[in-house]
Amino acid sequence: MTSVLSKVEAEKAILGAVLLDPVAYGEAAVTIRAEDFSLDSHRIIWARFSELIESGKPIDIITLADLMGSRRELETVGGVAYISSLLDGVPDKSNPRHYAKIIRSASMRRRFHSLITSSAARVEDASEPTDSLINSTLEGLWNLLANDTKPEAESLKELMPKVLDRMCLRRKRTKALMGISTGIPELDQVTNGLMPGELWVVGALPARGKTSLAIAMGCSAAIDGSPTALFSMEMDRYAIVERVLAGQTVFGASKIRDPRRLTEDEWVDLGDNAAQIAGLPLYIDDSTALTPRELVARARLYVRRFGVKLIAVDFLQLMDGPGRDERLRVSACVRALRALAKDEKVAVIALSQLSRPGDINARPTMLRLKESGDIEAFAHVVLLLYRPVDDQGNFTNCDELIIGKQREGATGNVPLVFDPTTLTFKGRYGR
Repeated sequence: MTSVLSKVEAEKAILGAVLLDPVAYGEAAVTIRAEDFSLDSHRIIWARFSELIESGKPIDIITLADLMGSRRELETVGGVAYISSLLDGVPDKSNPRHYAKIIRSASMRRRFHSLITSSAARVEDASEPTDSLINSTLEGLWNLLANDTKPEAESLKELMPKVLDRMCLRRKRTKALMGISTGIPELDQVTNGLMPGELWVVGALPARGKTSLAIAMGCSAAIDGSPTALFSMEMDRYAIVERVLAGQTVFGASKIRDPRRLTEDEWVDLGDNAAQIAGLPLYIDDSTALTPRELVARARLYVRRFGVKLIAVDFLQLMDGPGRDERLRVSACVRALRALAKDEKVAVIALSQLSRPGDINARPTMLRLKESGDIEAFAHVVLLLYRPVDDQGNFTNCDELIIGKQREGATGNVPLVFDPTTLTFKGRYGR
């Protein structure tokens, strides 16, 4: 193994430093784990350090040798003589955190080397689909990166200047909203827009317009200059673009769906409008049945490639995942999306089905978020789309967006009306 992939001297130095002063274990343990060491003997020694710390016993040559002897590991690592020799490699002024960073860096390189070597070997396997190979490699890369970027705890003294700097930037904003506009002024006024790091959940019964709402929010964000990625596991990308055209032009959804109804002049105008709309930073991924890991890997790629600030997912119950229990699958999806928002500092909108009530006009509550209480628990904001119908099953146009949860603000109702021409929701009173 090359010196770039294995830092044996740093490993010896950190092990010896802990034997001299167990406090060094705490300084290094926030950065490295047993599996980060390149030698099996060093992994075993570090793992036993962890056991001694967790059991409240002191760390020294005697306690370590006794524990390893009881596990029949002592001779495996070279005996007491090797453990004692670790003390010889400790500099007079040891720096456990620095050694740990060196070890961690080498560990990451080894994992990266293993990943690309494995992927290169799989390239020759004709039985594996190309998409599967690429997606799994990307997933491995993002997991590798995610595991290397977990922050350590910070004191208020360290955090306070950073918080004040963030607040200073907000004070200098010329836009009315702190976050990304939803396209519905009445909702923006209550929520202050979609904030980085937040997970919003929009719940609705089937065929109630939640996809239309998500597309409209995505278009609003893109128009506002915030690149947006829309994951649709229900509609294909062409149908979504047609929805975008319907919402952003004056021709109406029926003519977009059946362009034979357009006049020649309207067809020319549509082409001009489409050219302008095409410049919006809106990216559509219509892959079917993505797993949480696949979706997160793709989302992270779009964040880095396109600078995406808003991610919309349509919808939770269509995502794939381990296990047969839909409750567990949805829970895994929500957790992954919450972590994505937090780690990448982007806003995430996840659409969810509501369970069907006995009374179709019953006002929805968060208890009806289908299949998982984790949806409510992990979301920063929960919006419930309410569209009552009359005795003939026609919508009454007394629609509401119920804010069932908002961690940083008030709950309440936003009166809406659905425009069937543009397939968009607007404030009922047109503020």
